[in-house]
Amino acid sequence: MFQTCWGHIDPVWLPLHSATMDSGEVLWPCTSALDCSLNGECIAGACSCSAAWTGHRCQTLTLQPVDKSKMGFVPTKDGRNMSSWGGSVQAAGGRWHMWAARMDFHCGIQAWEENSRIVHATASDPLGPCERTDAAESRI
Repeated sequence: MFQTCWGHIDPVWLPLHSATMDSGEVLWPCTSALDCSLNGECIAGACSCSAAWTGHRCQTLTLQPVDKSKMGFVPTKDGRNMSSWGGSVQAAGGRWHMWAARMDFHCGIQAWEENSRIVHATASDPLGPCERTDAAESRI
């Protein structure tokens, strides 16, 4: 016989008159650190998360608030955000240098193959803010 949990998880309470249950979440006790996403220990059936993790299964990274004055590399063109990926950073000459792939034409990351352009940005602090200095002329 199969043992299956059925549930309807929804942010709004929604009674299901034709079923024997309603919205909810099925939570069961942990049995090992694997149940705690390897980010904590299972103690008496409950996850005790390591300092940087939270959640029933230690699945959520606890991040510090962002200092918006030090946003690092934020690619924009004509006042609009652009997608980027693959930033590589190196310290040289008292400044931090980063090379990344930026997607031209505001196409988004899904169009990387046709629209990637290598950009170079520098900063005096590794946390930014960064200034774009140049871009490679040929697309990759």
